[in-house]
Amino acid sequence: MSQKVDAYLFGQILGTLTTVLESLGMRVRMAINLKEEDIAGCKAAAIDPFFGEDSLKVAEICKKLNIPYVTIDCPHDSPLHKMAAVNVVSKECTGQHYKGMSAEEIMKLMQAETDGLTIITQGGGEMLYARKGQEIKRMKPFPVEVKSTLGAGDTFKAGCVYGLIMKMKDEELVRFASACSGIAISRFPLPLNPPKWYEVELLLQSSSEGTENLDYSDVIGRVVSGKIDRPLNTRHPRHPDMIYPINYGYVDGVIAGDGAEQDIYLFDCETPVETYTGKVIAVYHRTNDVEDKWIVVPEKSKYAANPSALSDEEILKRIEFQEKYFAGRLYR
Repeated sequence: MSQKVDAYLFGQILGTLTTVLESLGMRVRMAINLKEEDIAGCKAAAIDPFFGEDSLKVAEICKKLNIPYVTIDCPHDSPLHKMAAVNVVSKECTGQHYKGMSAEEIMKLMQAETDGLTIITQGGGEMLYARKGQEIKRMKPFPVEVKSTLGAGDTFKAGCVYGLIMKMKDEELVRFASACSGIAISRFPLPLNPPKWYEVELLLQSSSEGTENLDYSDVIGRVVSGKIDRPLNTRHPRHPDMIYPINYGYVDGVIAGDGAEQDIYLFDCETPVETYTGKVIAVYHRTNDVEDKWIVVPEKSKYAANPSALSDEEILKRIEFQEKYFAGRLYR
């Protein structure tokens, strides 16, 4: 029986894609032999198209097992494009295969041949993305100071794989991949400094484009009480490798979307506790789940009177251990 992993990578034995996905908390399996049992059980795959029949064989196995895969720079009439969940097409590819054609014309060719998502990147220019029968959508890259573009494409691809694993909507997936790439080009050397989940989320927080405009004014500011059933430095009951770096519990008498008590992260409390009373200062909204997580501080905490003193970065860093396995956004 194959071990559970998140992503199967073909053509990326020791590359940026592997490094970035592992930095985001994903478990990866790198291709050595093209065996179906190595691919089975994965949530998504990444396939380099530059290995001819071997690449096609991996794509056919993925299709057979209903495992979505990301590929890059596959022309519209290629089998890899037709079967892909996501095909990321670079400026270099369009220049080589579609000279004289506009990005919109190329996209229409791509759309006609697949039910998957096609993303056309244009260096620092606007990205185009769409599926068959859809209106072509556009998205600007995140404005960052560019230090090196080395590894930007593989990092974008890694973001797409992560998006498939998290079952993100198309716009959310493109934004996440773009943010991953934005972090990557803002640093050097990338292999020693791959994007971390909280850094990507922080960059996503800098723009509200394409996000839900949710109102938590009835929650933020409330004083709540409850129990801490997973105290600081204890292990997750079902995933013993996960140790809680923060007190985690629930609100008495408030039922969340999953039918259980509303979960909370208790900040500014550096000792294990059993109960709490505190103020809600933020909400982490999971976009691929049925529940939110409330960010709470004790009533006497300095952050209760001045919530903005607890930065988004500090919050995201502290909850990364668990929230990197979900898609979401922080609301203040």
